[in-house]
Amino acid sequence: MEFCLDLHNRQAASNEFTKSLVDYMLLEESDARLETPGGVVEFRGVRTISRAQFDQLHDNVILDWRRRGWLELIYAQLQSASRWETLKRLFDRRTETGESALPGFDQPVSDKVPAPGDDAPPSLPAAIDERLPVGFRLQRRPGKGSEY
Repeated sequence: MEFCLDLHNRQAASNEFTKSLVDYMLLEESDARLETPGGVVEFRGVRTISRAQFDQLHDNVILDWRRRGWLELIYAQLQSASRWETLKRLFDRRTETGESALPGFDQPVSDKVPAPGDDAPPSLPAAIDERLPVGFRLQRRPGKGSEY
């Protein structure tokens, strides 16, 4: 019972935090595109916190969010988002030297659908897709290489 109550409270806190981000119009859509030897991998519709919008928040909002413990979450996401360019440079450097920059993504994705009961391990994109939050899935589109 304690677990259920804790889960419920955490979900309510998460919903409240997310609602505040939406209410203060802090979320913006971002896209990421990586070109691999096996094709193109694109992530579309990823929502991130807008640094410009965050910087415009009134001091009272910031103080309230500090009391709620939300600022750590926001700063962690802003820090993570600021590292995309570094990640891209590392990715480019690895592909230039012939190393696998994204194991599993640098091979063309087959359109073959496994037969029912096939015990083959899932591809890396499928394995990642299973761990993503509901409502966010990798989408493969046919074309040059693969687009997710």
